[in-house]
Amino acid sequence: MPQILNDLLLFIKNPQVDIGATRLSLINFFILLLVTFALVIPYSFIMNWVGIGQFDHLMEDFLQDYKFVVLIMTIVIAPLLEEIIFRYHLTLKIKAICWSLALSLLMLSGMWWITVGLLLYLVVLLVLVLNNKKPPLYFVVYVSGFFFGIVHLSNYGNFDFFLNFYWIPFLVGTQFAIGLLLSFIRLNFGLARAMYFHGAYNAIVVIPMVLFGVE
Repeated sequence: MPQILNDLLLFIKNPQVDIGATRLSLINFFILLLVTFALVIPYSFIMNWVGIGQFDHLMEDFLQDYKFVVLIMTIVIAPLLEEIIFRYHLTLKIKAICWSLALSLLMLSGMWWITVGLLLYLVVLLVLVLNNKKPPLYFVVYVSGFFFGIVHLSNYGNFDFFLNFYWIPFLVGTQFAIGLLLSFIRLNFGLARAMYFHGAYNAIVVIPMVLFGVE
């Protein structure tokens, strides 16, 4: 197994800042991408087989008329904003938490109550750090991963949170796992590299949809 994957597994078991992980070379970058899709693609097929297709994904509608906008939003804007909102604060530095908190306000639409929960979490985190009571790193990594996953429920236009609550772990499972991977990259190799990886992942997903359409 490549060393970068061993480092990732160690991080998932016990998140740490700058554990001296293997350098994120271009090869290691692509190894992480390949492993991500090796997990995501079979999972997606299984989810479609068990009935996830009953929920309308808003991207399918946008791609019909706003292909260029979707490309910019998913490959450039989303990685920039989401990495700052969900992973900039993982270093538990006051400036980083404030930036995450401020940009979270941009998400007050759709399932607004999820954003309110994220805002409350970041406010509590800021208060704790200001009082020199930093929570364990595994707590913020997994909580941010949870919010990163659940906020993507807003991608489904006809999803009723209360009627379909049992679907939630399956719908957000992929995003939660990717959130942990991005947390590993962010904490060990920097925020910019997490943005690059996020953008590359989204590009691989969205560009074929733009070129060949969606079913």
